[in-house]
Amino acid sequence: MKPAHPLYSVLAWSAGCLAGVLAARFVPLPALADPLWLVVGVGGLLLSLWQQRRWLITLACICGLLAGLCRGTAVRLPEITTSYYRGQTVTIHGRINGDPSANRSGGQTVQLAVATIQNQPAGGHIWLTTHAHARLQRGSHVVVRGILSPGFGVFAGAMYRARIIQATAPQGDIFLPMRDWFAGRLFTWLPNDEAALAAGFLLGHKTALSNQLDEAMRTVGLTHIVVASGYNLTILVRLGRRLFARHSRKIALIAGLSLVAGFIAITGASPSMVRAGMVAVISMMAWFYGREVHPLTLLIVCAAASVLIQPRYIWGDLGWLLSFAAFGGVMFLAPLLQHYFYGQQRPQLIPQIMTETFSAQIFTLPITLYVFGSVSVVALIANLLVLPFIPLIMLLSAIGGLLGPLVITPAHWLLSYVVMVVYQLASVPWATLELRLPISAIIGLYLGLGVMLWWLQRRTQFSWRSVNITR
Repeated sequence: MKPAHPLYSVLAWSAGCLAGVLAARFVPLPALADPLWLVVGVGGLLLSLWQQRRWLITLACICGLLAGLCRGTAVRLPEITTSYYRGQTVTIHGRINGDPSANRSGGQTVQLAVATIQNQPAGGHIWLTTHAHARLQRGSHVVVRGILSPGFGVFAGAMYRARIIQATAPQGDIFLPMRDWFAGRLFTWLPNDEAALAAGFLLGHKTALSNQLDEAMRTVGLTHIVVASGYNLTILVRLGRRLFARHSRKIALIAGLSLVAGFIAITGASPSMVRAGMVAVISMMAWFYGREVHPLTLLIVCAAASVLIQPRYIWGDLGWLLSFAAFGGVMFLAPLLQHYFYGQQRPQLIPQIMTETFSAQIFTLPITLYVFGSVSVVALIANLLVLPFIPLIMLLSAIGGLLGPLVITPAHWLLSYVVMVVYQLASVPWATLELRLPISAIIGLYLGLGVMLWWLQRRTQFSWRSVNITR
């Protein structure tokens, strides 16, 4: 009997893992919370990779399901404990995930990973709003008190206008002071809006954006360029590889992996950064060893790996869903459109940006319509006017932030241009379109996208293995 390719076992295990984690959200099985089941799940995958029998592909899928149920249940059970306290005034001890953001009332909004409630072990994340506090940073340990309200999305609860009882500065995060130091230099030499943009491009530091600029960027569909995103990371990885590949593939690989690790450490492990980092690492490894990876394989494996790290992603984390939807558009629709219009030739910068932006937006459109009930009409124009300059802005801002005001002027000019484009397009009366669709229409839109992909594939006979996002 012909042995099965190991890739099929990996795909089956990954698909089973995704199904298991998703199932644990609705039907957690306490008996499967023991980490031993995760060991059994991984062991089944290793066995199928070792023997390479076709019937072991089914075993790999079952083992992936067990691993997903184990990991999902272990995270879900503490969340259920947290939900018991809804409607009560409680004291919560936890750790802040990500950077706090300013809200319209002048306070701060944070995502809090719960450690204890009323001195009892608990878990999950809660959405927390409170007054501005100097010690609230990424990684800060805080004690808060307030009424625990029902949560939404992936949040087990919400606490509005919470009272900060205690807040300690984050310990052990050596990258946070470095990031804040560099951001401080940018704000010293650039106007606030321009400095906030530069800090967002380079550091994923979105908290410094003014409410006016933040709202304008949402209106024109440019929020993704000022948060830690796959686009910023891809720019860095491509730059590192092109600089060093002509000298040594090994040095180029090491430089690329170092950039990925460093960027995630500085910006924080948000859902979009976890996805982007995994995609970048796998793509670089495939390039280094001369292998080609099908985009569907990349999508499923990265999705499974990310939900094993954090099961809440697949339970409704909007950032994770939008990140993978945009990734799907760039990896599936964009290459087909480029091949349809340009054949074997690689498109120039503007056509490439246009097709990738359009593809990402069309794949995220159903989700944004369902969640927000609106879509930016000027997003494609805004991205075409801004994205070509982002790599140069990042380079000039990095050099200027290190060397000082004498060399930061070119970055200032380009950043001022971006601010001008954002405000001008946001002022257009028809910049956004209000349209809320039911879930049935959302499913129909994605089925239509599937038919579009099938038709373009049949028409172009495109080879998916030639797709590599880090090229």
